[in-house]
Amino acid sequence: MHEPDHHLWVCTIDGLFNINLKTKTFRHYNQDNGLPSGIVYSIIKDNSGNYWIPTSRGSHYWMERHKR
Repeated sequence: MHEPDHHLWVCTIDGLFNINLKTKTFRHYNQDNGLPSGIVYSIIKDNSGNYWIPTSRGSHYWMERHKR
């Protein structure tokens, strides 16, 4: 999922990556920092700006203020 603030979310079998296309840096999210599983199927942003992250071991709800 590409966002207007130059961030790209990439879902993989090794977790979720948030890539800052402007600075060419990234953050990696997996079980070590809160996801139920490293296998991430997608990321969905709701109308409130929060994220829903379905994984192989259940969904994870992520509030916008905790994103970065």
